This record gives sequence, C-alpha cells and structure tokens, in this order.
Amino acid sequence: MQGKMDVREAVKKAKEGLATIFEGEGVSDLRLEEITFSQGPPTWNVTISFRRPSAFPLESDRTFKVVHISDLTGELRSVSIRNL
Repeated sequence: MQGKMDVREAVKKAKEGLATIFEGEGVSDLRLEEITFSQGPPTWNVTISFRRPSAFPLESDRTFKVVHISDLTGELRSVSIRNL
C-alpha cells in the first residue's frame, strides 16, 4: 500500500534533489530509468541517469543513481550508485 505521494511527485522530487546535490558539476540530461516502491519504511526508489563532463573520453557518458524518497515526508533520504 502506497502512502502520501504518487509516482509523478516522487520522480519530480528525485530529479530536483539530484540537481541540487550535483549543482556546479555540469549535470545535464536527467532521465528516469526505473521506479520501485518499498513498504517498510515506505520509500520510493527512483533510478535517474544523467550526463556530466568526464576527463576520460572512453568512460560511459551516463551516471546512474538511485534516489530514495520517503513516501511519508517527501524527504530525500539517500542517494546511491546504481550498478548496471
């Protein structure tokens, strides 16, 4: 059973949170990749990919992060690396 937020609001908060955290790092082209909902505690797990400048041209041009948003408060709880 999901709580207070709907999926669109969770995605919006995840993108806004990443833009704030990575401000000044040249992050661009944020894309939604995956969404899951965990029941306890109720949390939206939103995978977002984005581009940022790289010193290594052969390195993958996208970074993938999972943004964990509390469904009860809307607060960004954590950001983790999404290994593919």
